[in-house]
Amino acid sequence: MEVVEKFLAASNLDSRLPLIETQTPTAALQESVVAKPFPPNPTVAPEVQETNPDGSMDFYYAVDFKEASGKADAELLLVRSTANGSPKVIVDPFLDSFGGRLAAFASQPSEEIRSFQVVVSAVAQTTADRNVPNHENKLRLKLLPRDNEKEITSAYFTKGSKLGQMLVTEGSGFRYGQARTAKVTLRWNKEEDPTNPFLEVTDIKEFRWNP
Repeated sequence: MEVVEKFLAASNLDSRLPLIETQTPTAALQESVVAKPFPPNPTVAPEVQETNPDGSMDFYYAVDFKEASGKADAELLLVRSTANGSPKVIVDPFLDSFGGRLAAFASQPSEEIRSFQVVVSAVAQTTADRNVPNHENKLRLKLLPRDNEKEITSAYFTKGSKLGQMLVTEGSGFRYGQARTAKVTLRWNKEEDPTNPFLEVTDIKEFRWNP
């Protein structure tokens, strides 16, 4: 909790760098939300604690920011503690959600294929979004900042895909309506209907957040 409080109270990147673990280049961090103050007086509450196979411990915290406009931002912050080092905020998922990286990718079609660390939840029905090509054969994955919050965006996959099969395979760790932290790979599908591109999830690399 001390690391979380220092991270949230810091006003610049230099103050946060000793507190974080990330794969994001420093130049990109300097242009991100972690280089400036966050909205003041966030509400913080511990969520879950998990032990990893390597013996490290993951501590998740629910963080609620209130913007000057009155808009609330619900986020999930991960702190990892190892036997040989100080606890660190695993900051890339925070950059994907609160930092706006996922929302920016979802805002307009591109040629990129990118991975994001978010909370995911598969919807237990064929998508009702008729703007998605072949919607009757698609399933929807909600990409959330935190469980029980409004999704940042949705991505789609076919029933017969690897992800579709995981939903009906025992022991896959992927179930309808179950929110999980995950690293997902997304792309803009422009082939099925060039006039109507949609966001497609091509893979879930793991059901955890890693730097």
